[in-house]
Amino acid sequence: PGWVHLPRAIEVEWVKQLVAEQLRTTKDRRGFARQEWAKLRERNEALDCAVLARAALWLLGADRYGEQFWARLRDEAADAPLAAAPAPAPTPAPPAAAVESLRPRGWLTLRGGWLR
Repeated sequence: PGWVHLPRAIEVEWVKQLVAEQLRTTKDRRGFARQEWAKLRERNEALDCAVLARAALWLLGADRYGEQFWARLRDEAADAPLAAAPAPAPTPAPPAAAVESLRPRGWLTLRGGWLR
């Protein structure tokens, strides 16, 4: 919490979009303090994407995992091969089951006319 890791190859425009809004404290007519987000730049798509990605992580429960979980995940990712193994050939689908006959069952028929 409180920091964001940015790769070296990040574009300056993306970083400007990421910090395109600022939380400001103002006073309303009655003198009470009020906080509101103010846009510093017109474009803020990177900020929107970052907020949505963070919300998705929270919904998936990423905040509940401890540091041990993330360390183990990093180790597993480092040990994983770079190229994925080829997917096995798909097995053919089993033949379709025989369709039941449409003969009437009981006193109601499927052809109608049973209310005469």
